[in-house]
Amino acid sequence: YVLTEGEFGVEFSKADRLALDMGVEAEDALRLEAGLLFELAHNLNNGHTFLPRRKLVEATAALLSVSIELLEQSLDELQRRGEVEREEVAGQDAVYLPQLYEAEVFIAQRMGEMSRAELLPPEGLDRLLARIQRQEGIRYAPQQLQAVELAASRQVMLLTGGPGTGKTTALVTMISLLETYGLK
Repeated sequence: YVLTEGEFGVEFSKADRLALDMGVEAEDALRLEAGLLFELAHNLNNGHTFLPRRKLVEATAALLSVSIELLEQSLDELQRRGEVEREEVAGQDAVYLPQLYEAEVFIAQRMGEMSRAELLPPEGLDRLLARIQRQEGIRYAPQQLQAVELAASRQVMLLTGGPGTGKTTALVTMISLLETYGLK
């Protein structure tokens, strides 16, 4: 299963077939652990930094045709050895590869630090926003103005909202402030 890692890059299914052909048992701990790690790494391609434990175990059980109970034990062993990290995320038992867990923790801490750092908003921000509204021929909703004002006074902010709530319009205004008026 080392063949599936880094520089070798052999597909998991080929390495698994080779191992089974060489006499590795279907329920061998090495195979189960390799399957779990493969599923975690494979899902990076789908944009996931973790998988819910249940989903990881079920997907690996289907891949390897083994019982969920055996995979649960193997996952516990991987965690004990520090080869996976687990944390509760939004009510889910999340399983991470260690490097992704560390990266996510670092980013969250750094975003928290940056979000608390206030900047002085530019002088005449109200006038600048009024000018942009005239130039663009639009009228911002109160929440859009609030988002733009917050962006002008923070190192970082997260802008969220459902479809049609004005995120794109607020973002265009933020970019316009940066480009046109040199706010940094």
